Amino acid sequence: MVKMKLTVALICSALGSFALAQDITGTWKNIDDKTGSSKAILEIRQEANGTYTAKIVK
Repeated sequence: MVKMKLTVALICSALGSFALAQDITGTWKNIDDKTGSSKAILEIRQEANGTYTAKIVK
């Protein structure tokens, strides 16, 4: 019985982490690691076939 409860708790916690994941689509800043300044603005979109594309906006 304890093993069953642990299994259910593990599955619920694993599925809950997917709900909190941030969506990658939208506008993002590309930051230089050395200087900390913004190098580019990227727009990431999801295509109809499920792939992602990025376009440099600025």
